[in-house]
Amino acid sequence: MRIRTALQISGLSLLLAFGSSLQASEDLSRQIDNLMRRPVLLKAQQIPRLNGIPVRQIQLIAKGSDGDIHAIPYQIDEIDKDGFPMVAEVDGIEVDGQWGTVDANDEVLFMAGDAGDALSKDELKNFHVIYEVIVSTAAGQRFVYLAGVNRLRNSPKHYVHFDQEKALIKTDWYQLTLDKSNPVIWNELFYFNYAGTKRGQFKSLLDTMKVRLHSGVFTRFMNISLSNRHLKAKILRVKNGPIRTVIQLQIRVVVAKIPVMKIGMQFHVMPQMIDFPSLVAIPGIFDRVMVEPTMTISLDWNDLRGSKVYTAHYPKRPAVVDGQLSDHEINLRQSGISNENNWIAIDTGKNFASVFSLKLPIDEDVGVLSFFYDDSFVLADPPETVLGQGPNMGWKIRDMPSDVRYYMTPSLFFIDSLGDVPVIDLVAHGKYSTSAEVKDVDVH
Repeated sequence: MRIRTALQISGLSLLLAFGSSLQASEDLSRQIDNLMRRPVLLKAQQIPRLNGIPVRQIQLIAKGSDGDIHAIPYQIDEIDKDGFPMVAEVDGIEVDGQWGTVDANDEVLFMAGDAGDALSKDELKNFHVIYEVIVSTAAGQRFVYLAGVNRLRNSPKHYVHFDQEKALIKTDWYQLTLDKSNPVIWNELFYFNYAGTKRGQFKSLLDTMKVRLHSGVFTRFMNISLSNRHLKAKILRVKNGPIRTVIQLQIRVVVAKIPVMKIGMQFHVMPQMIDFPSLVAIPGIFDRVMVEPTMTISLDWNDLRGSKVYTAHYPKRPAVVDGQLSDHEINLRQSGISNENNWIAIDTGKNFASVFSLKLPIDEDVGVLSFFYDDSFVLADPPETVLGQGPNMGWKIRDMPSDVRYYMTPSLFFIDSLGDVPVIDLVAHGKYSTSAEVKDVDVH
Protein backbone atom coordinates (compact mmCIF):
# COMPACT_ATOMS: atom_id res chain seq x y z
CA MET A 1 0.00 0.00 0.00
CA ARG A 2 2.81 2.39 0.91
CA ILE A 3 4.57 1.58 -2.40
CA ARG A 4 1.40 2.27 -4.38
CA THR A 5 0.84 5.53 -2.52
CA ALA A 6 4.44 6.59 -3.13
CA LEU A 7 4.10 5.77 -6.82
CA GLN A 8 0.85 7.71 -6.98
CA ILE A 9 2.44 10.73 -5.30
CA SER A 10 5.49 10.48 -7.56
CA GLY A 11 3.30 10.26 -10.66
CA LEU A 12 1.19 13.18 -9.46
CA SER A 13 4.33 15.23 -8.79
CA LEU A 14 5.62 14.55 -12.31
CA LEU A 15 2.25 15.49 -13.77
CA LEU A 16 2.13 18.71 -11.75
CA ALA A 17 5.72 19.54 -12.70
CA PHE A 18 4.96 18.94 -16.39
CA GLY A 19 1.81 21.03 -16.10
CA SER A 20 3.72 23.85 -14.39
CA SER A 21 6.43 23.72 -17.07
CA LEU A 22 3.83 23.79 -19.84
CA GLN A 23 2.02 26.71 -18.18
CA ALA A 24 5.31 28.60 -17.78
CA SER A 25 6.07 28.02 -21.48
CA GLU A 26 2.62 29.29 -22.49
CA ASP A 27 2.97 32.31 -20.19
CA LEU A 28 6.38 33.15 -21.70
CA SER A 29 4.97 32.82 -25.22
CA ARG A 30 2.14 35.23 -24.35
CA GLN A 31 4.61 37.68 -22.79
CA ILE A 32 6.74 37.69 -25.94
CA ASP A 33 3.62 38.01 -28.12
CA ASN A 34 2.75 41.16 -26.13
CA LEU A 35 6.25 42.48 -26.80
CA MET A 36 6.52 41.82 -30.52
CA ARG A 37 4.73 40.43 -33.56
CA ARG A 38 6.34 37.12 -34.48
CA PRO A 39 5.68 34.89 -37.47
CA VAL A 40 4.29 31.43 -36.83
CA LEU A 41 6.64 28.89 -38.41
CA LEU A 42 5.59 25.33 -39.22
CA LYS A 43 8.14 22.76 -40.30
CA ALA A 44 6.90 20.40 -42.99
CA GLN A 45 7.47 17.47 -40.58
CA GLN A 46 4.52 18.87 -38.60
CA ILE A 47 2.28 18.66 -41.68
CA PRO A 48 3.41 15.44 -43.41
CA ARG A 49 0.24 15.07 -45.51
CA LEU A 50 1.43 18.07 -47.54
CA ASN A 51 4.69 16.35 -48.51
CA GLY A 52 4.96 15.94 -52.26
CA ILE A 53 2.16 18.42 -53.01
CA PRO A 54 3.18 21.26 -55.38
CA VAL A 55 3.88 24.45 -53.43
CA ARG A 56 1.69 26.54 -55.74
CA GLN A 57 -1.30 24.31 -54.99
CA ILE A 58 -1.35 25.02 -51.23
CA GLN A 59 -3.11 27.96 -49.62
CA LEU A 60 -3.63 29.24 -46.07
CA ILE A 61 -7.12 30.50 -45.28
CA ALA A 62 -9.01 31.95 -42.32
CA LYS A 63 -12.47 33.31 -41.55
CA GLY A 64 -12.45 37.08 -41.40
CA SER A 65 -14.38 39.37 -39.06
CA ASP A 66 -16.92 39.79 -41.89
CA GLY A 67 -17.71 36.06 -41.69
CA ASP A 68 -16.20 35.38 -45.12
CA ILE A 69 -13.29 33.02 -45.75
CA HIS A 70 -10.17 34.70 -47.10
CA ALA A 71 -6.68 33.70 -48.16
CA ILE A 72 -4.22 35.14 -45.64
CA PRO A 73 -0.61 36.28 -46.23
CA TYR A 74 1.71 33.28 -46.02
CA GLN A 75 4.74 31.76 -47.66
CA ILE A 76 6.33 28.37 -48.14
CA ASP A 77 10.12 28.47 -48.19
CA GLU A 78 11.97 25.55 -49.72
CA ILE A 79 15.22 24.72 -47.92
CA ASP A 80 18.60 23.93 -49.47
CA LYS A 81 21.14 21.31 -48.39
CA ASP A 82 22.91 23.85 -46.14
CA GLY A 83 19.67 24.62 -44.28
CA PHE A 84 19.06 28.03 -45.89
CA PRO A 85 15.77 29.11 -47.50
CA MET A 86 16.02 28.86 -51.28
CA VAL A 87 15.72 32.20 -53.03
CA ALA A 88 15.51 30.59 -56.47
CA GLU A 89 16.40 27.37 -58.27
CA VAL A 90 19.91 28.16 -59.50
CA ASP A 91 23.10 26.29 -60.36
CA GLY A 92 25.37 25.58 -57.41
CA ILE A 93 22.59 25.47 -54.80
CA GLU A 94 20.99 22.08 -54.18
CA VAL A 95 17.46 21.89 -52.82
CA ASP A 96 16.86 19.51 -49.92
CA GLY A 97 14.24 17.43 -51.70
CA GLN A 98 12.46 18.30 -54.93
CA TRP A 99 12.13 21.86 -56.16
CA GLY A 100 8.55 23.08 -56.40
CA THR A 101 7.04 20.55 -53.98
CA VAL A 102 6.73 20.46 -50.19
CA ASP A 103 9.54 18.40 -48.61
CA ALA A 104 10.28 17.40 -45.02
CA ASN A 105 12.46 20.41 -44.12
CA ASP A 106 10.49 23.12 -45.90
CA GLU A 107 8.92 25.90 -43.84
CA VAL A 108 5.45 27.47 -43.79
CA LEU A 109 5.09 30.97 -42.30
CA PHE A 110 2.11 33.18 -41.46
CA MET A 111 1.17 35.81 -38.86
CA ALA A 112 -0.90 34.79 -35.84
CA GLY A 113 -2.91 38.01 -36.09
CA ASP A 114 -4.45 36.78 -39.35
CA ALA A 115 -6.11 33.78 -37.68
CA GLY A 116 -9.91 33.81 -37.41
CA ASP A 117 -12.95 31.90 -36.19
CA ALA A 118 -13.34 28.14 -36.61
CA LEU A 119 -14.75 26.80 -39.89
CA SER A 120 -17.76 24.53 -40.03
CA LYS A 121 -17.49 20.94 -41.29
CA ASP A 122 -19.05 21.93 -44.62
CA GLU A 123 -16.60 24.81 -45.02
CA LEU A 124 -13.69 22.49 -44.25
CA LYS A 125 -14.87 20.12 -46.98
CA ASN A 126 -15.58 22.85 -49.54
CA PHE A 127 -12.06 24.24 -49.26
CA HIS A 128 -10.30 20.84 -49.18
CA VAL A 129 -8.75 21.61 -45.79
CA ILE A 130 -5.98 19.21 -44.75
CA TYR A 131 -4.79 20.78 -41.48
CA GLU A 132 -6.24 23.04 -38.83
CA VAL A 133 -3.77 25.27 -36.97
CA ILE A 134 -4.97 26.47 -33.57
CA VAL A 135 -3.31 29.71 -32.46
CA SER A 136 -3.52 30.74 -28.80
CA THR A 137 -3.92 34.49 -28.35
CA ALA A 138 -4.86 36.83 -25.49
CA ALA A 139 -8.39 36.83 -26.94
CA GLY A 140 -8.57 33.02 -26.94
CA GLN A 141 -8.13 30.38 -29.61
CA ARG A 142 -8.05 31.44 -33.27
CA PHE A 143 -7.75 29.27 -36.36
CA VAL A 144 -5.84 29.07 -39.64
CA TYR A 145 -6.36 26.30 -42.21
CA LEU A 146 -4.02 24.70 -44.73
CA ALA A 147 -5.94 23.90 -47.87
CA GLY A 148 -4.70 21.47 -50.51
CA VAL A 149 -6.38 23.41 -53.33
CA ASN A 150 -5.65 27.03 -54.17
CA ARG A 151 -9.16 28.43 -54.75
CA LEU A 152 -9.05 31.98 -53.43
CA ARG A 153 -7.23 35.05 -54.64
CA ASN A 154 -3.98 35.37 -52.67
CA SER A 155 -3.76 38.23 -50.19
CA PRO A 156 -1.75 41.22 -51.48
CA LYS A 157 -0.67 42.14 -47.93
CA HIS A 158 3.09 42.14 -47.26
CA TYR A 159 4.36 42.62 -43.71
CA VAL A 160 7.91 43.06 -45.02
CA HIS A 161 9.41 44.28 -48.28
CA PHE A 162 12.81 45.03 -49.79
CA ASP A 163 13.05 47.55 -52.62
CA GLN A 164 16.35 46.57 -54.23
CA GLU A 165 16.49 49.64 -56.49
CA LYS A 166 16.24 51.97 -53.46
CA ALA A 167 18.11 49.56 -51.14
CA LEU A 168 15.23 50.03 -48.69
CA ILE A 169 13.91 47.49 -46.16
CA LYS A 170 10.47 48.37 -44.84
CA THR A 171 8.06 46.64 -42.47
CA ASP A 172 5.06 47.86 -40.46
CA TRP A 173 7.46 48.60 -37.56
CA TYR A 174 10.77 49.84 -38.97
CA GLN A 175 12.58 51.09 -42.06
CA LEU A 176 16.26 50.43 -42.80
CA THR A 177 18.21 51.97 -45.68
CA LEU A 178 21.26 50.17 -47.05
CA ASP A 179 24.01 51.59 -49.20
CA LYS A 180 23.11 50.89 -52.84
CA SER A 181 26.61 49.77 -53.76
CA ASN A 182 27.41 47.90 -50.54
CA PRO A 183 24.59 46.22 -48.56
CA VAL A 184 26.72 45.79 -45.41
CA ILE A 185 26.82 49.58 -45.03
CA TRP A 186 23.65 50.77 -43.28
CA ASN A 187 22.62 54.42 -43.59
CA GLU A 188 19.35 55.03 -41.71
CA LEU A 189 17.05 53.22 -39.30
CA PHE A 190 13.59 54.52 -38.40
CA TYR A 191 11.39 52.81 -35.82
CA PHE A 192 7.86 54.10 -36.23
CA ASN A 193 6.82 53.89 -32.55
CA TYR A 194 9.86 55.82 -31.31
CA ALA A 195 8.78 58.67 -29.02
CA GLY A 196 12.10 60.50 -28.73
CA THR A 197 11.27 63.14 -31.35
CA LYS A 198 8.50 65.67 -31.79
CA ARG A 199 5.30 64.58 -33.48
CA GLY A 200 5.71 64.38 -37.25
CA GLN A 201 9.51 64.39 -37.02
CA PHE A 202 11.69 61.36 -37.63
CA LYS A 203 15.21 60.63 -36.48
CA SER A 204 17.51 57.92 -37.71
CA LEU A 205 18.27 55.91 -34.60
CA LEU A 206 21.33 54.39 -36.22
CA ASP A 207 24.37 56.17 -37.59
CA THR A 208 25.77 53.07 -39.27
CA MET A 209 26.79 49.45 -38.87
CA LYS A 210 30.55 48.98 -38.63
CA VAL A 211 32.57 45.90 -39.54
CA ARG A 212 36.29 46.25 -38.87
CA LEU A 213 39.29 43.99 -39.40
CA HIS A 214 42.56 45.03 -37.73
CA SER A 215 45.66 42.96 -38.42
CA GLY A 216 49.32 42.81 -39.19
CA VAL A 217 50.08 41.74 -42.76
CA PHE A 218 52.79 39.06 -42.94
CA THR A 219 54.32 40.73 -39.85
CA ARG A 220 52.94 42.48 -36.77
CA PHE A 221 54.94 45.59 -37.69
CA MET A 222 52.91 46.35 -40.84
CA ASN A 223 49.30 46.95 -39.81
CA ILE A 224 46.09 47.44 -41.76
CA SER A 225 42.60 48.43 -40.71
CA LEU A 226 39.73 47.49 -43.01
CA SER A 227 36.14 48.68 -42.60
CA ASN A 228 32.92 47.47 -44.22
CA ARG A 229 33.71 49.88 -47.05
CA HIS A 230 36.54 47.51 -47.97
CA LEU A 231 34.33 44.42 -47.94
CA LYS A 232 33.32 43.25 -51.39
CA ALA A 233 29.62 42.62 -50.76
CA LYS A 234 27.14 41.82 -53.49
CA ILE A 235 23.43 41.01 -53.49
CA LEU A 236 22.96 37.84 -55.53
CA ARG A 237 19.21 37.23 -55.28
CA VAL A 238 16.11 38.47 -53.42
CA LYS A 239 12.89 36.68 -52.48
CA ASN A 240 10.28 39.19 -51.32
CA GLY A 241 8.00 37.07 -49.16
CA PRO A 242 5.02 38.60 -47.32
CA ILE A 243 6.25 37.28 -43.95
CA ARG A 244 10.01 36.78 -44.37
CA THR A 245 11.98 38.45 -47.14
CA VAL A 246 15.26 36.69 -47.95
CA ILE A 247 18.19 38.68 -49.35
CA GLN A 248 21.13 36.52 -50.43
CA LEU A 249 24.61 38.05 -50.39
CA GLN A 250 28.19 37.07 -51.00
CA ILE A 251 30.94 38.85 -49.07
CA ARG A 252 34.68 38.60 -49.75
CA VAL A 253 37.59 40.03 -47.77
CA VAL A 254 40.72 40.62 -49.85
CA VAL A 255 44.09 41.68 -48.37
CA ALA A 256 47.13 42.38 -50.57
CA LYS A 257 45.09 40.95 -53.46
CA ILE A 258 44.77 37.67 -51.53
CA PRO A 259 41.24 36.47 -50.59
CA VAL A 260 41.40 35.77 -46.84
CA MET A 261 37.73 35.26 -46.01
CA LYS A 262 34.48 34.44 -47.79
CA ILE A 263 31.02 34.73 -46.24
CA GLY A 264 27.78 33.50 -47.75
CA MET A 265 25.07 35.43 -45.94
CA GLN A 266 21.33 35.90 -46.02
CA PHE A 267 19.24 38.70 -44.52
CA HIS A 268 15.99 37.24 -43.17
CA VAL A 269 13.81 40.32 -42.87
CA MET A 270 10.82 39.82 -40.56
CA PRO A 271 8.28 42.27 -39.06
CA GLN A 272 10.34 43.14 -35.96
CA MET A 273 13.71 41.54 -36.50
CA ILE A 274 16.42 40.62 -38.99
CA ASP A 275 18.33 37.34 -38.93
CA PHE A 276 21.71 37.04 -40.68
CA PRO A 277 22.47 33.31 -41.13
CA SER A 278 26.00 33.07 -42.50
CA LEU A 279 28.41 30.45 -43.76
CA VAL A 280 31.97 31.62 -43.01
CA ALA A 281 34.92 30.13 -44.90
CA ILE A 282 38.46 31.09 -43.82
CA PRO A 283 41.20 29.48 -45.95
CA GLY A 284 44.44 28.06 -44.58
CA ILE A 285 46.39 31.00 -46.01
CA PHE A 286 44.62 33.33 -43.53
CA ASP A 287 47.10 32.86 -40.68
CA ARG A 288 50.08 33.20 -43.05
CA VAL A 289 48.85 36.58 -44.30
CA MET A 290 47.09 37.94 -41.20
CA VAL A 291 49.06 38.39 -37.96
CA GLU A 292 47.13 38.77 -34.69
CA PRO A 293 43.87 39.77 -36.43
CA THR A 294 40.85 41.10 -34.56
CA MET A 295 37.40 41.73 -36.02
CA THR A 296 34.67 43.98 -34.63
CA ILE A 297 31.01 44.00 -35.65
CA SER A 298 29.08 46.88 -34.10
CA LEU A 299 26.12 49.23 -34.37
CA ASP A 300 26.93 52.92 -33.98
CA TRP A 301 23.73 54.43 -32.59
CA ASN A 302 22.81 58.07 -33.18
CA ASP A 303 22.95 60.01 -29.89
CA LEU A 304 20.72 57.76 -27.79
CA ARG A 305 21.78 59.53 -24.59
CA GLY A 306 20.05 58.36 -21.43
CA SER A 307 19.56 54.86 -22.86
CA LYS A 308 20.45 51.79 -20.81
CA VAL A 309 22.79 49.14 -22.19
CA TYR A 310 22.59 45.55 -20.95
CA THR A 311 24.83 42.55 -21.57
CA ALA A 312 24.43 38.80 -21.05
CA HIS A 313 26.67 38.75 -17.96
CA TYR A 314 25.16 41.92 -16.46
CA PRO A 315 21.42 41.67 -17.25
CA LYS A 316 20.44 43.66 -14.14
CA ARG A 317 23.29 46.18 -14.05
CA PRO A 318 23.04 48.37 -17.14
CA ALA A 319 25.45 50.98 -18.39
CA VAL A 320 23.95 54.43 -19.02
CA VAL A 321 24.72 56.27 -22.26
CA ASP A 322 26.03 59.70 -21.17
CA GLY A 323 29.00 60.41 -23.44
CA GLN A 324 31.61 59.18 -20.96
CA LEU A 325 33.10 55.77 -20.24
CA SER A 326 32.53 54.78 -16.61
CA ASP A 327 34.54 52.15 -14.73
CA HIS A 328 31.56 49.80 -15.13
CA GLU A 329 31.52 50.31 -18.91
CA ILE A 330 35.27 49.64 -19.11
CA ASN A 331 34.72 46.45 -17.11
CA LEU A 332 31.93 45.42 -19.50
CA ARG A 333 34.46 45.42 -22.34
CA GLN A 334 36.31 42.63 -20.54
CA SER A 335 33.55 40.61 -18.91
CA GLY A 336 30.20 41.72 -20.35
CA ILE A 337 29.76 38.69 -22.62
CA SER A 338 31.33 35.36 -23.60
CA ASN A 339 31.14 33.06 -26.61
CA GLU A 340 28.29 31.09 -25.03
CA ASN A 341 26.36 34.09 -23.61
CA ASN A 342 26.78 37.02 -25.95
CA TRP A 343 23.53 38.98 -26.25
CA ILE A 344 23.63 42.76 -25.86
CA ALA A 345 20.67 45.14 -25.63
CA ILE A 346 19.82 48.82 -25.53
CA ASP A 347 16.58 50.38 -24.24
CA THR A 348 15.94 54.08 -24.87
CA GLY A 349 12.94 54.27 -22.54
CA LYS A 350 11.21 56.09 -25.42
CA ASN A 351 9.40 53.26 -27.19
CA PHE A 352 12.48 51.78 -28.82
CA ALA A 353 14.74 48.95 -27.71
CA SER A 354 16.99 46.60 -29.62
CA VAL A 355 18.58 43.23 -28.86
CA PHE A 356 21.61 41.90 -30.74
CA SER A 357 22.61 38.23 -30.35
CA LEU A 358 25.01 35.84 -32.06
CA LYS A 359 24.48 32.10 -32.47
CA LEU A 360 27.83 30.34 -32.78
CA PRO A 361 28.69 26.65 -33.25
CA ILE A 362 29.37 24.96 -29.92
CA ASP A 363 32.02 22.50 -31.11
CA GLU A 364 33.97 24.76 -33.51
CA ASP A 365 36.88 27.12 -32.89
CA VAL A 366 35.61 30.54 -34.00
CA GLY A 367 37.87 32.77 -31.90
CA VAL A 368 37.28 34.53 -28.59
CA LEU A 369 34.37 36.95 -28.20
CA SER A 370 34.27 40.09 -26.04
CA PHE A 371 32.06 43.19 -25.76
CA PHE A 372 33.02 46.07 -28.05
CA TYR A 373 31.78 49.38 -26.62
CA ASP A 374 32.33 53.14 -26.86
CA ASP A 375 30.28 55.92 -25.26
CA SER A 376 31.30 59.37 -26.50
CA PHE A 377 29.48 62.20 -28.26
CA VAL A 378 32.73 63.76 -29.59
CA LEU A 379 34.88 60.77 -30.58
CA ALA A 380 35.28 60.43 -34.36
CA ASP A 381 35.41 56.90 -35.75
CA PRO A 382 34.82 56.91 -39.51
CA PRO A 383 33.07 55.74 -41.57
CA GLU A 384 30.15 57.61 -40.00
CA THR A 385 27.74 60.41 -40.87
CA VAL A 386 27.21 61.72 -37.32
CA LEU A 387 30.11 62.61 -35.01
CA GLY A 388 30.29 60.53 -31.86
CA GLN A 389 29.64 57.01 -30.63
CA GLY A 390 26.23 57.27 -29.11
CA PRO A 391 26.90 54.42 -28.20
CA ASN A 392 28.87 52.15 -30.52
CA MET A 393 28.30 48.58 -29.32
CA GLY A 394 28.83 45.09 -30.63
CA TRP A 395 31.31 42.21 -30.59
CA LYS A 396 35.07 41.94 -30.80
CA ILE A 397 36.58 38.66 -32.04
CA ARG A 398 40.24 37.77 -31.46
CA ASP A 399 42.33 34.59 -31.93
CA MET A 400 40.53 33.93 -35.20
CA PRO A 401 41.24 30.45 -36.65
CA SER A 402 42.18 29.56 -40.21
CA ASP A 403 41.27 26.70 -42.54
CA VAL A 404 37.74 26.51 -41.11
CA ARG A 405 34.19 26.57 -42.39
CA TYR A 406 31.35 27.21 -39.94
CA TYR A 407 27.85 28.66 -39.55
CA MET A 408 26.90 31.62 -37.40
CA THR A 409 23.70 33.66 -37.10
CA PRO A 410 23.61 37.23 -35.81
CA SER A 411 20.06 38.34 -34.92
CA LEU A 412 18.72 41.86 -34.41
CA PHE A 413 15.38 42.57 -32.69
CA PHE A 414 13.48 45.90 -32.82
CA ILE A 415 10.85 46.34 -30.08
CA ASP A 416 9.18 49.11 -28.04
CA SER A 417 10.90 48.13 -24.78
CA LEU A 418 12.61 45.19 -23.14
CA GLY A 419 9.53 44.82 -20.93
CA ASP A 420 9.30 42.04 -18.36
CA VAL A 421 10.64 39.25 -20.59
CA PRO A 422 14.21 38.22 -19.67
CA VAL A 423 16.37 39.02 -22.69
CA ILE A 424 17.86 35.52 -22.62
CA ASP A 425 14.33 34.13 -23.16
CA LEU A 426 13.63 36.63 -25.93
CA VAL A 427 16.81 35.55 -27.71
CA ALA A 428 16.03 31.84 -27.25
CA HIS A 429 12.30 31.90 -28.08
CA GLY A 430 11.49 35.28 -29.65
CA LYS A 431 12.16 34.58 -33.30
CA TYR A 432 9.04 32.58 -34.14
CA SER A 433 5.76 32.09 -32.29
CA THR A 434 5.36 28.73 -30.56
CA SER A 435 1.68 29.20 -29.73
CA ALA A 436 0.36 27.08 -32.63
CA GLU A 437 -1.04 23.54 -32.48
CA VAL A 438 -1.53 21.52 -35.69
CA LYS A 439 -4.42 19.07 -36.10
CA ASP A 440 -5.32 16.72 -38.95
CA VAL A 441 -8.65 17.43 -40.62
CA ASP A 442 -10.69 14.51 -41.92
CA VAL A 443 -13.80 15.84 -43.61
CA HIS A 444 -14.82 12.70 -45.48
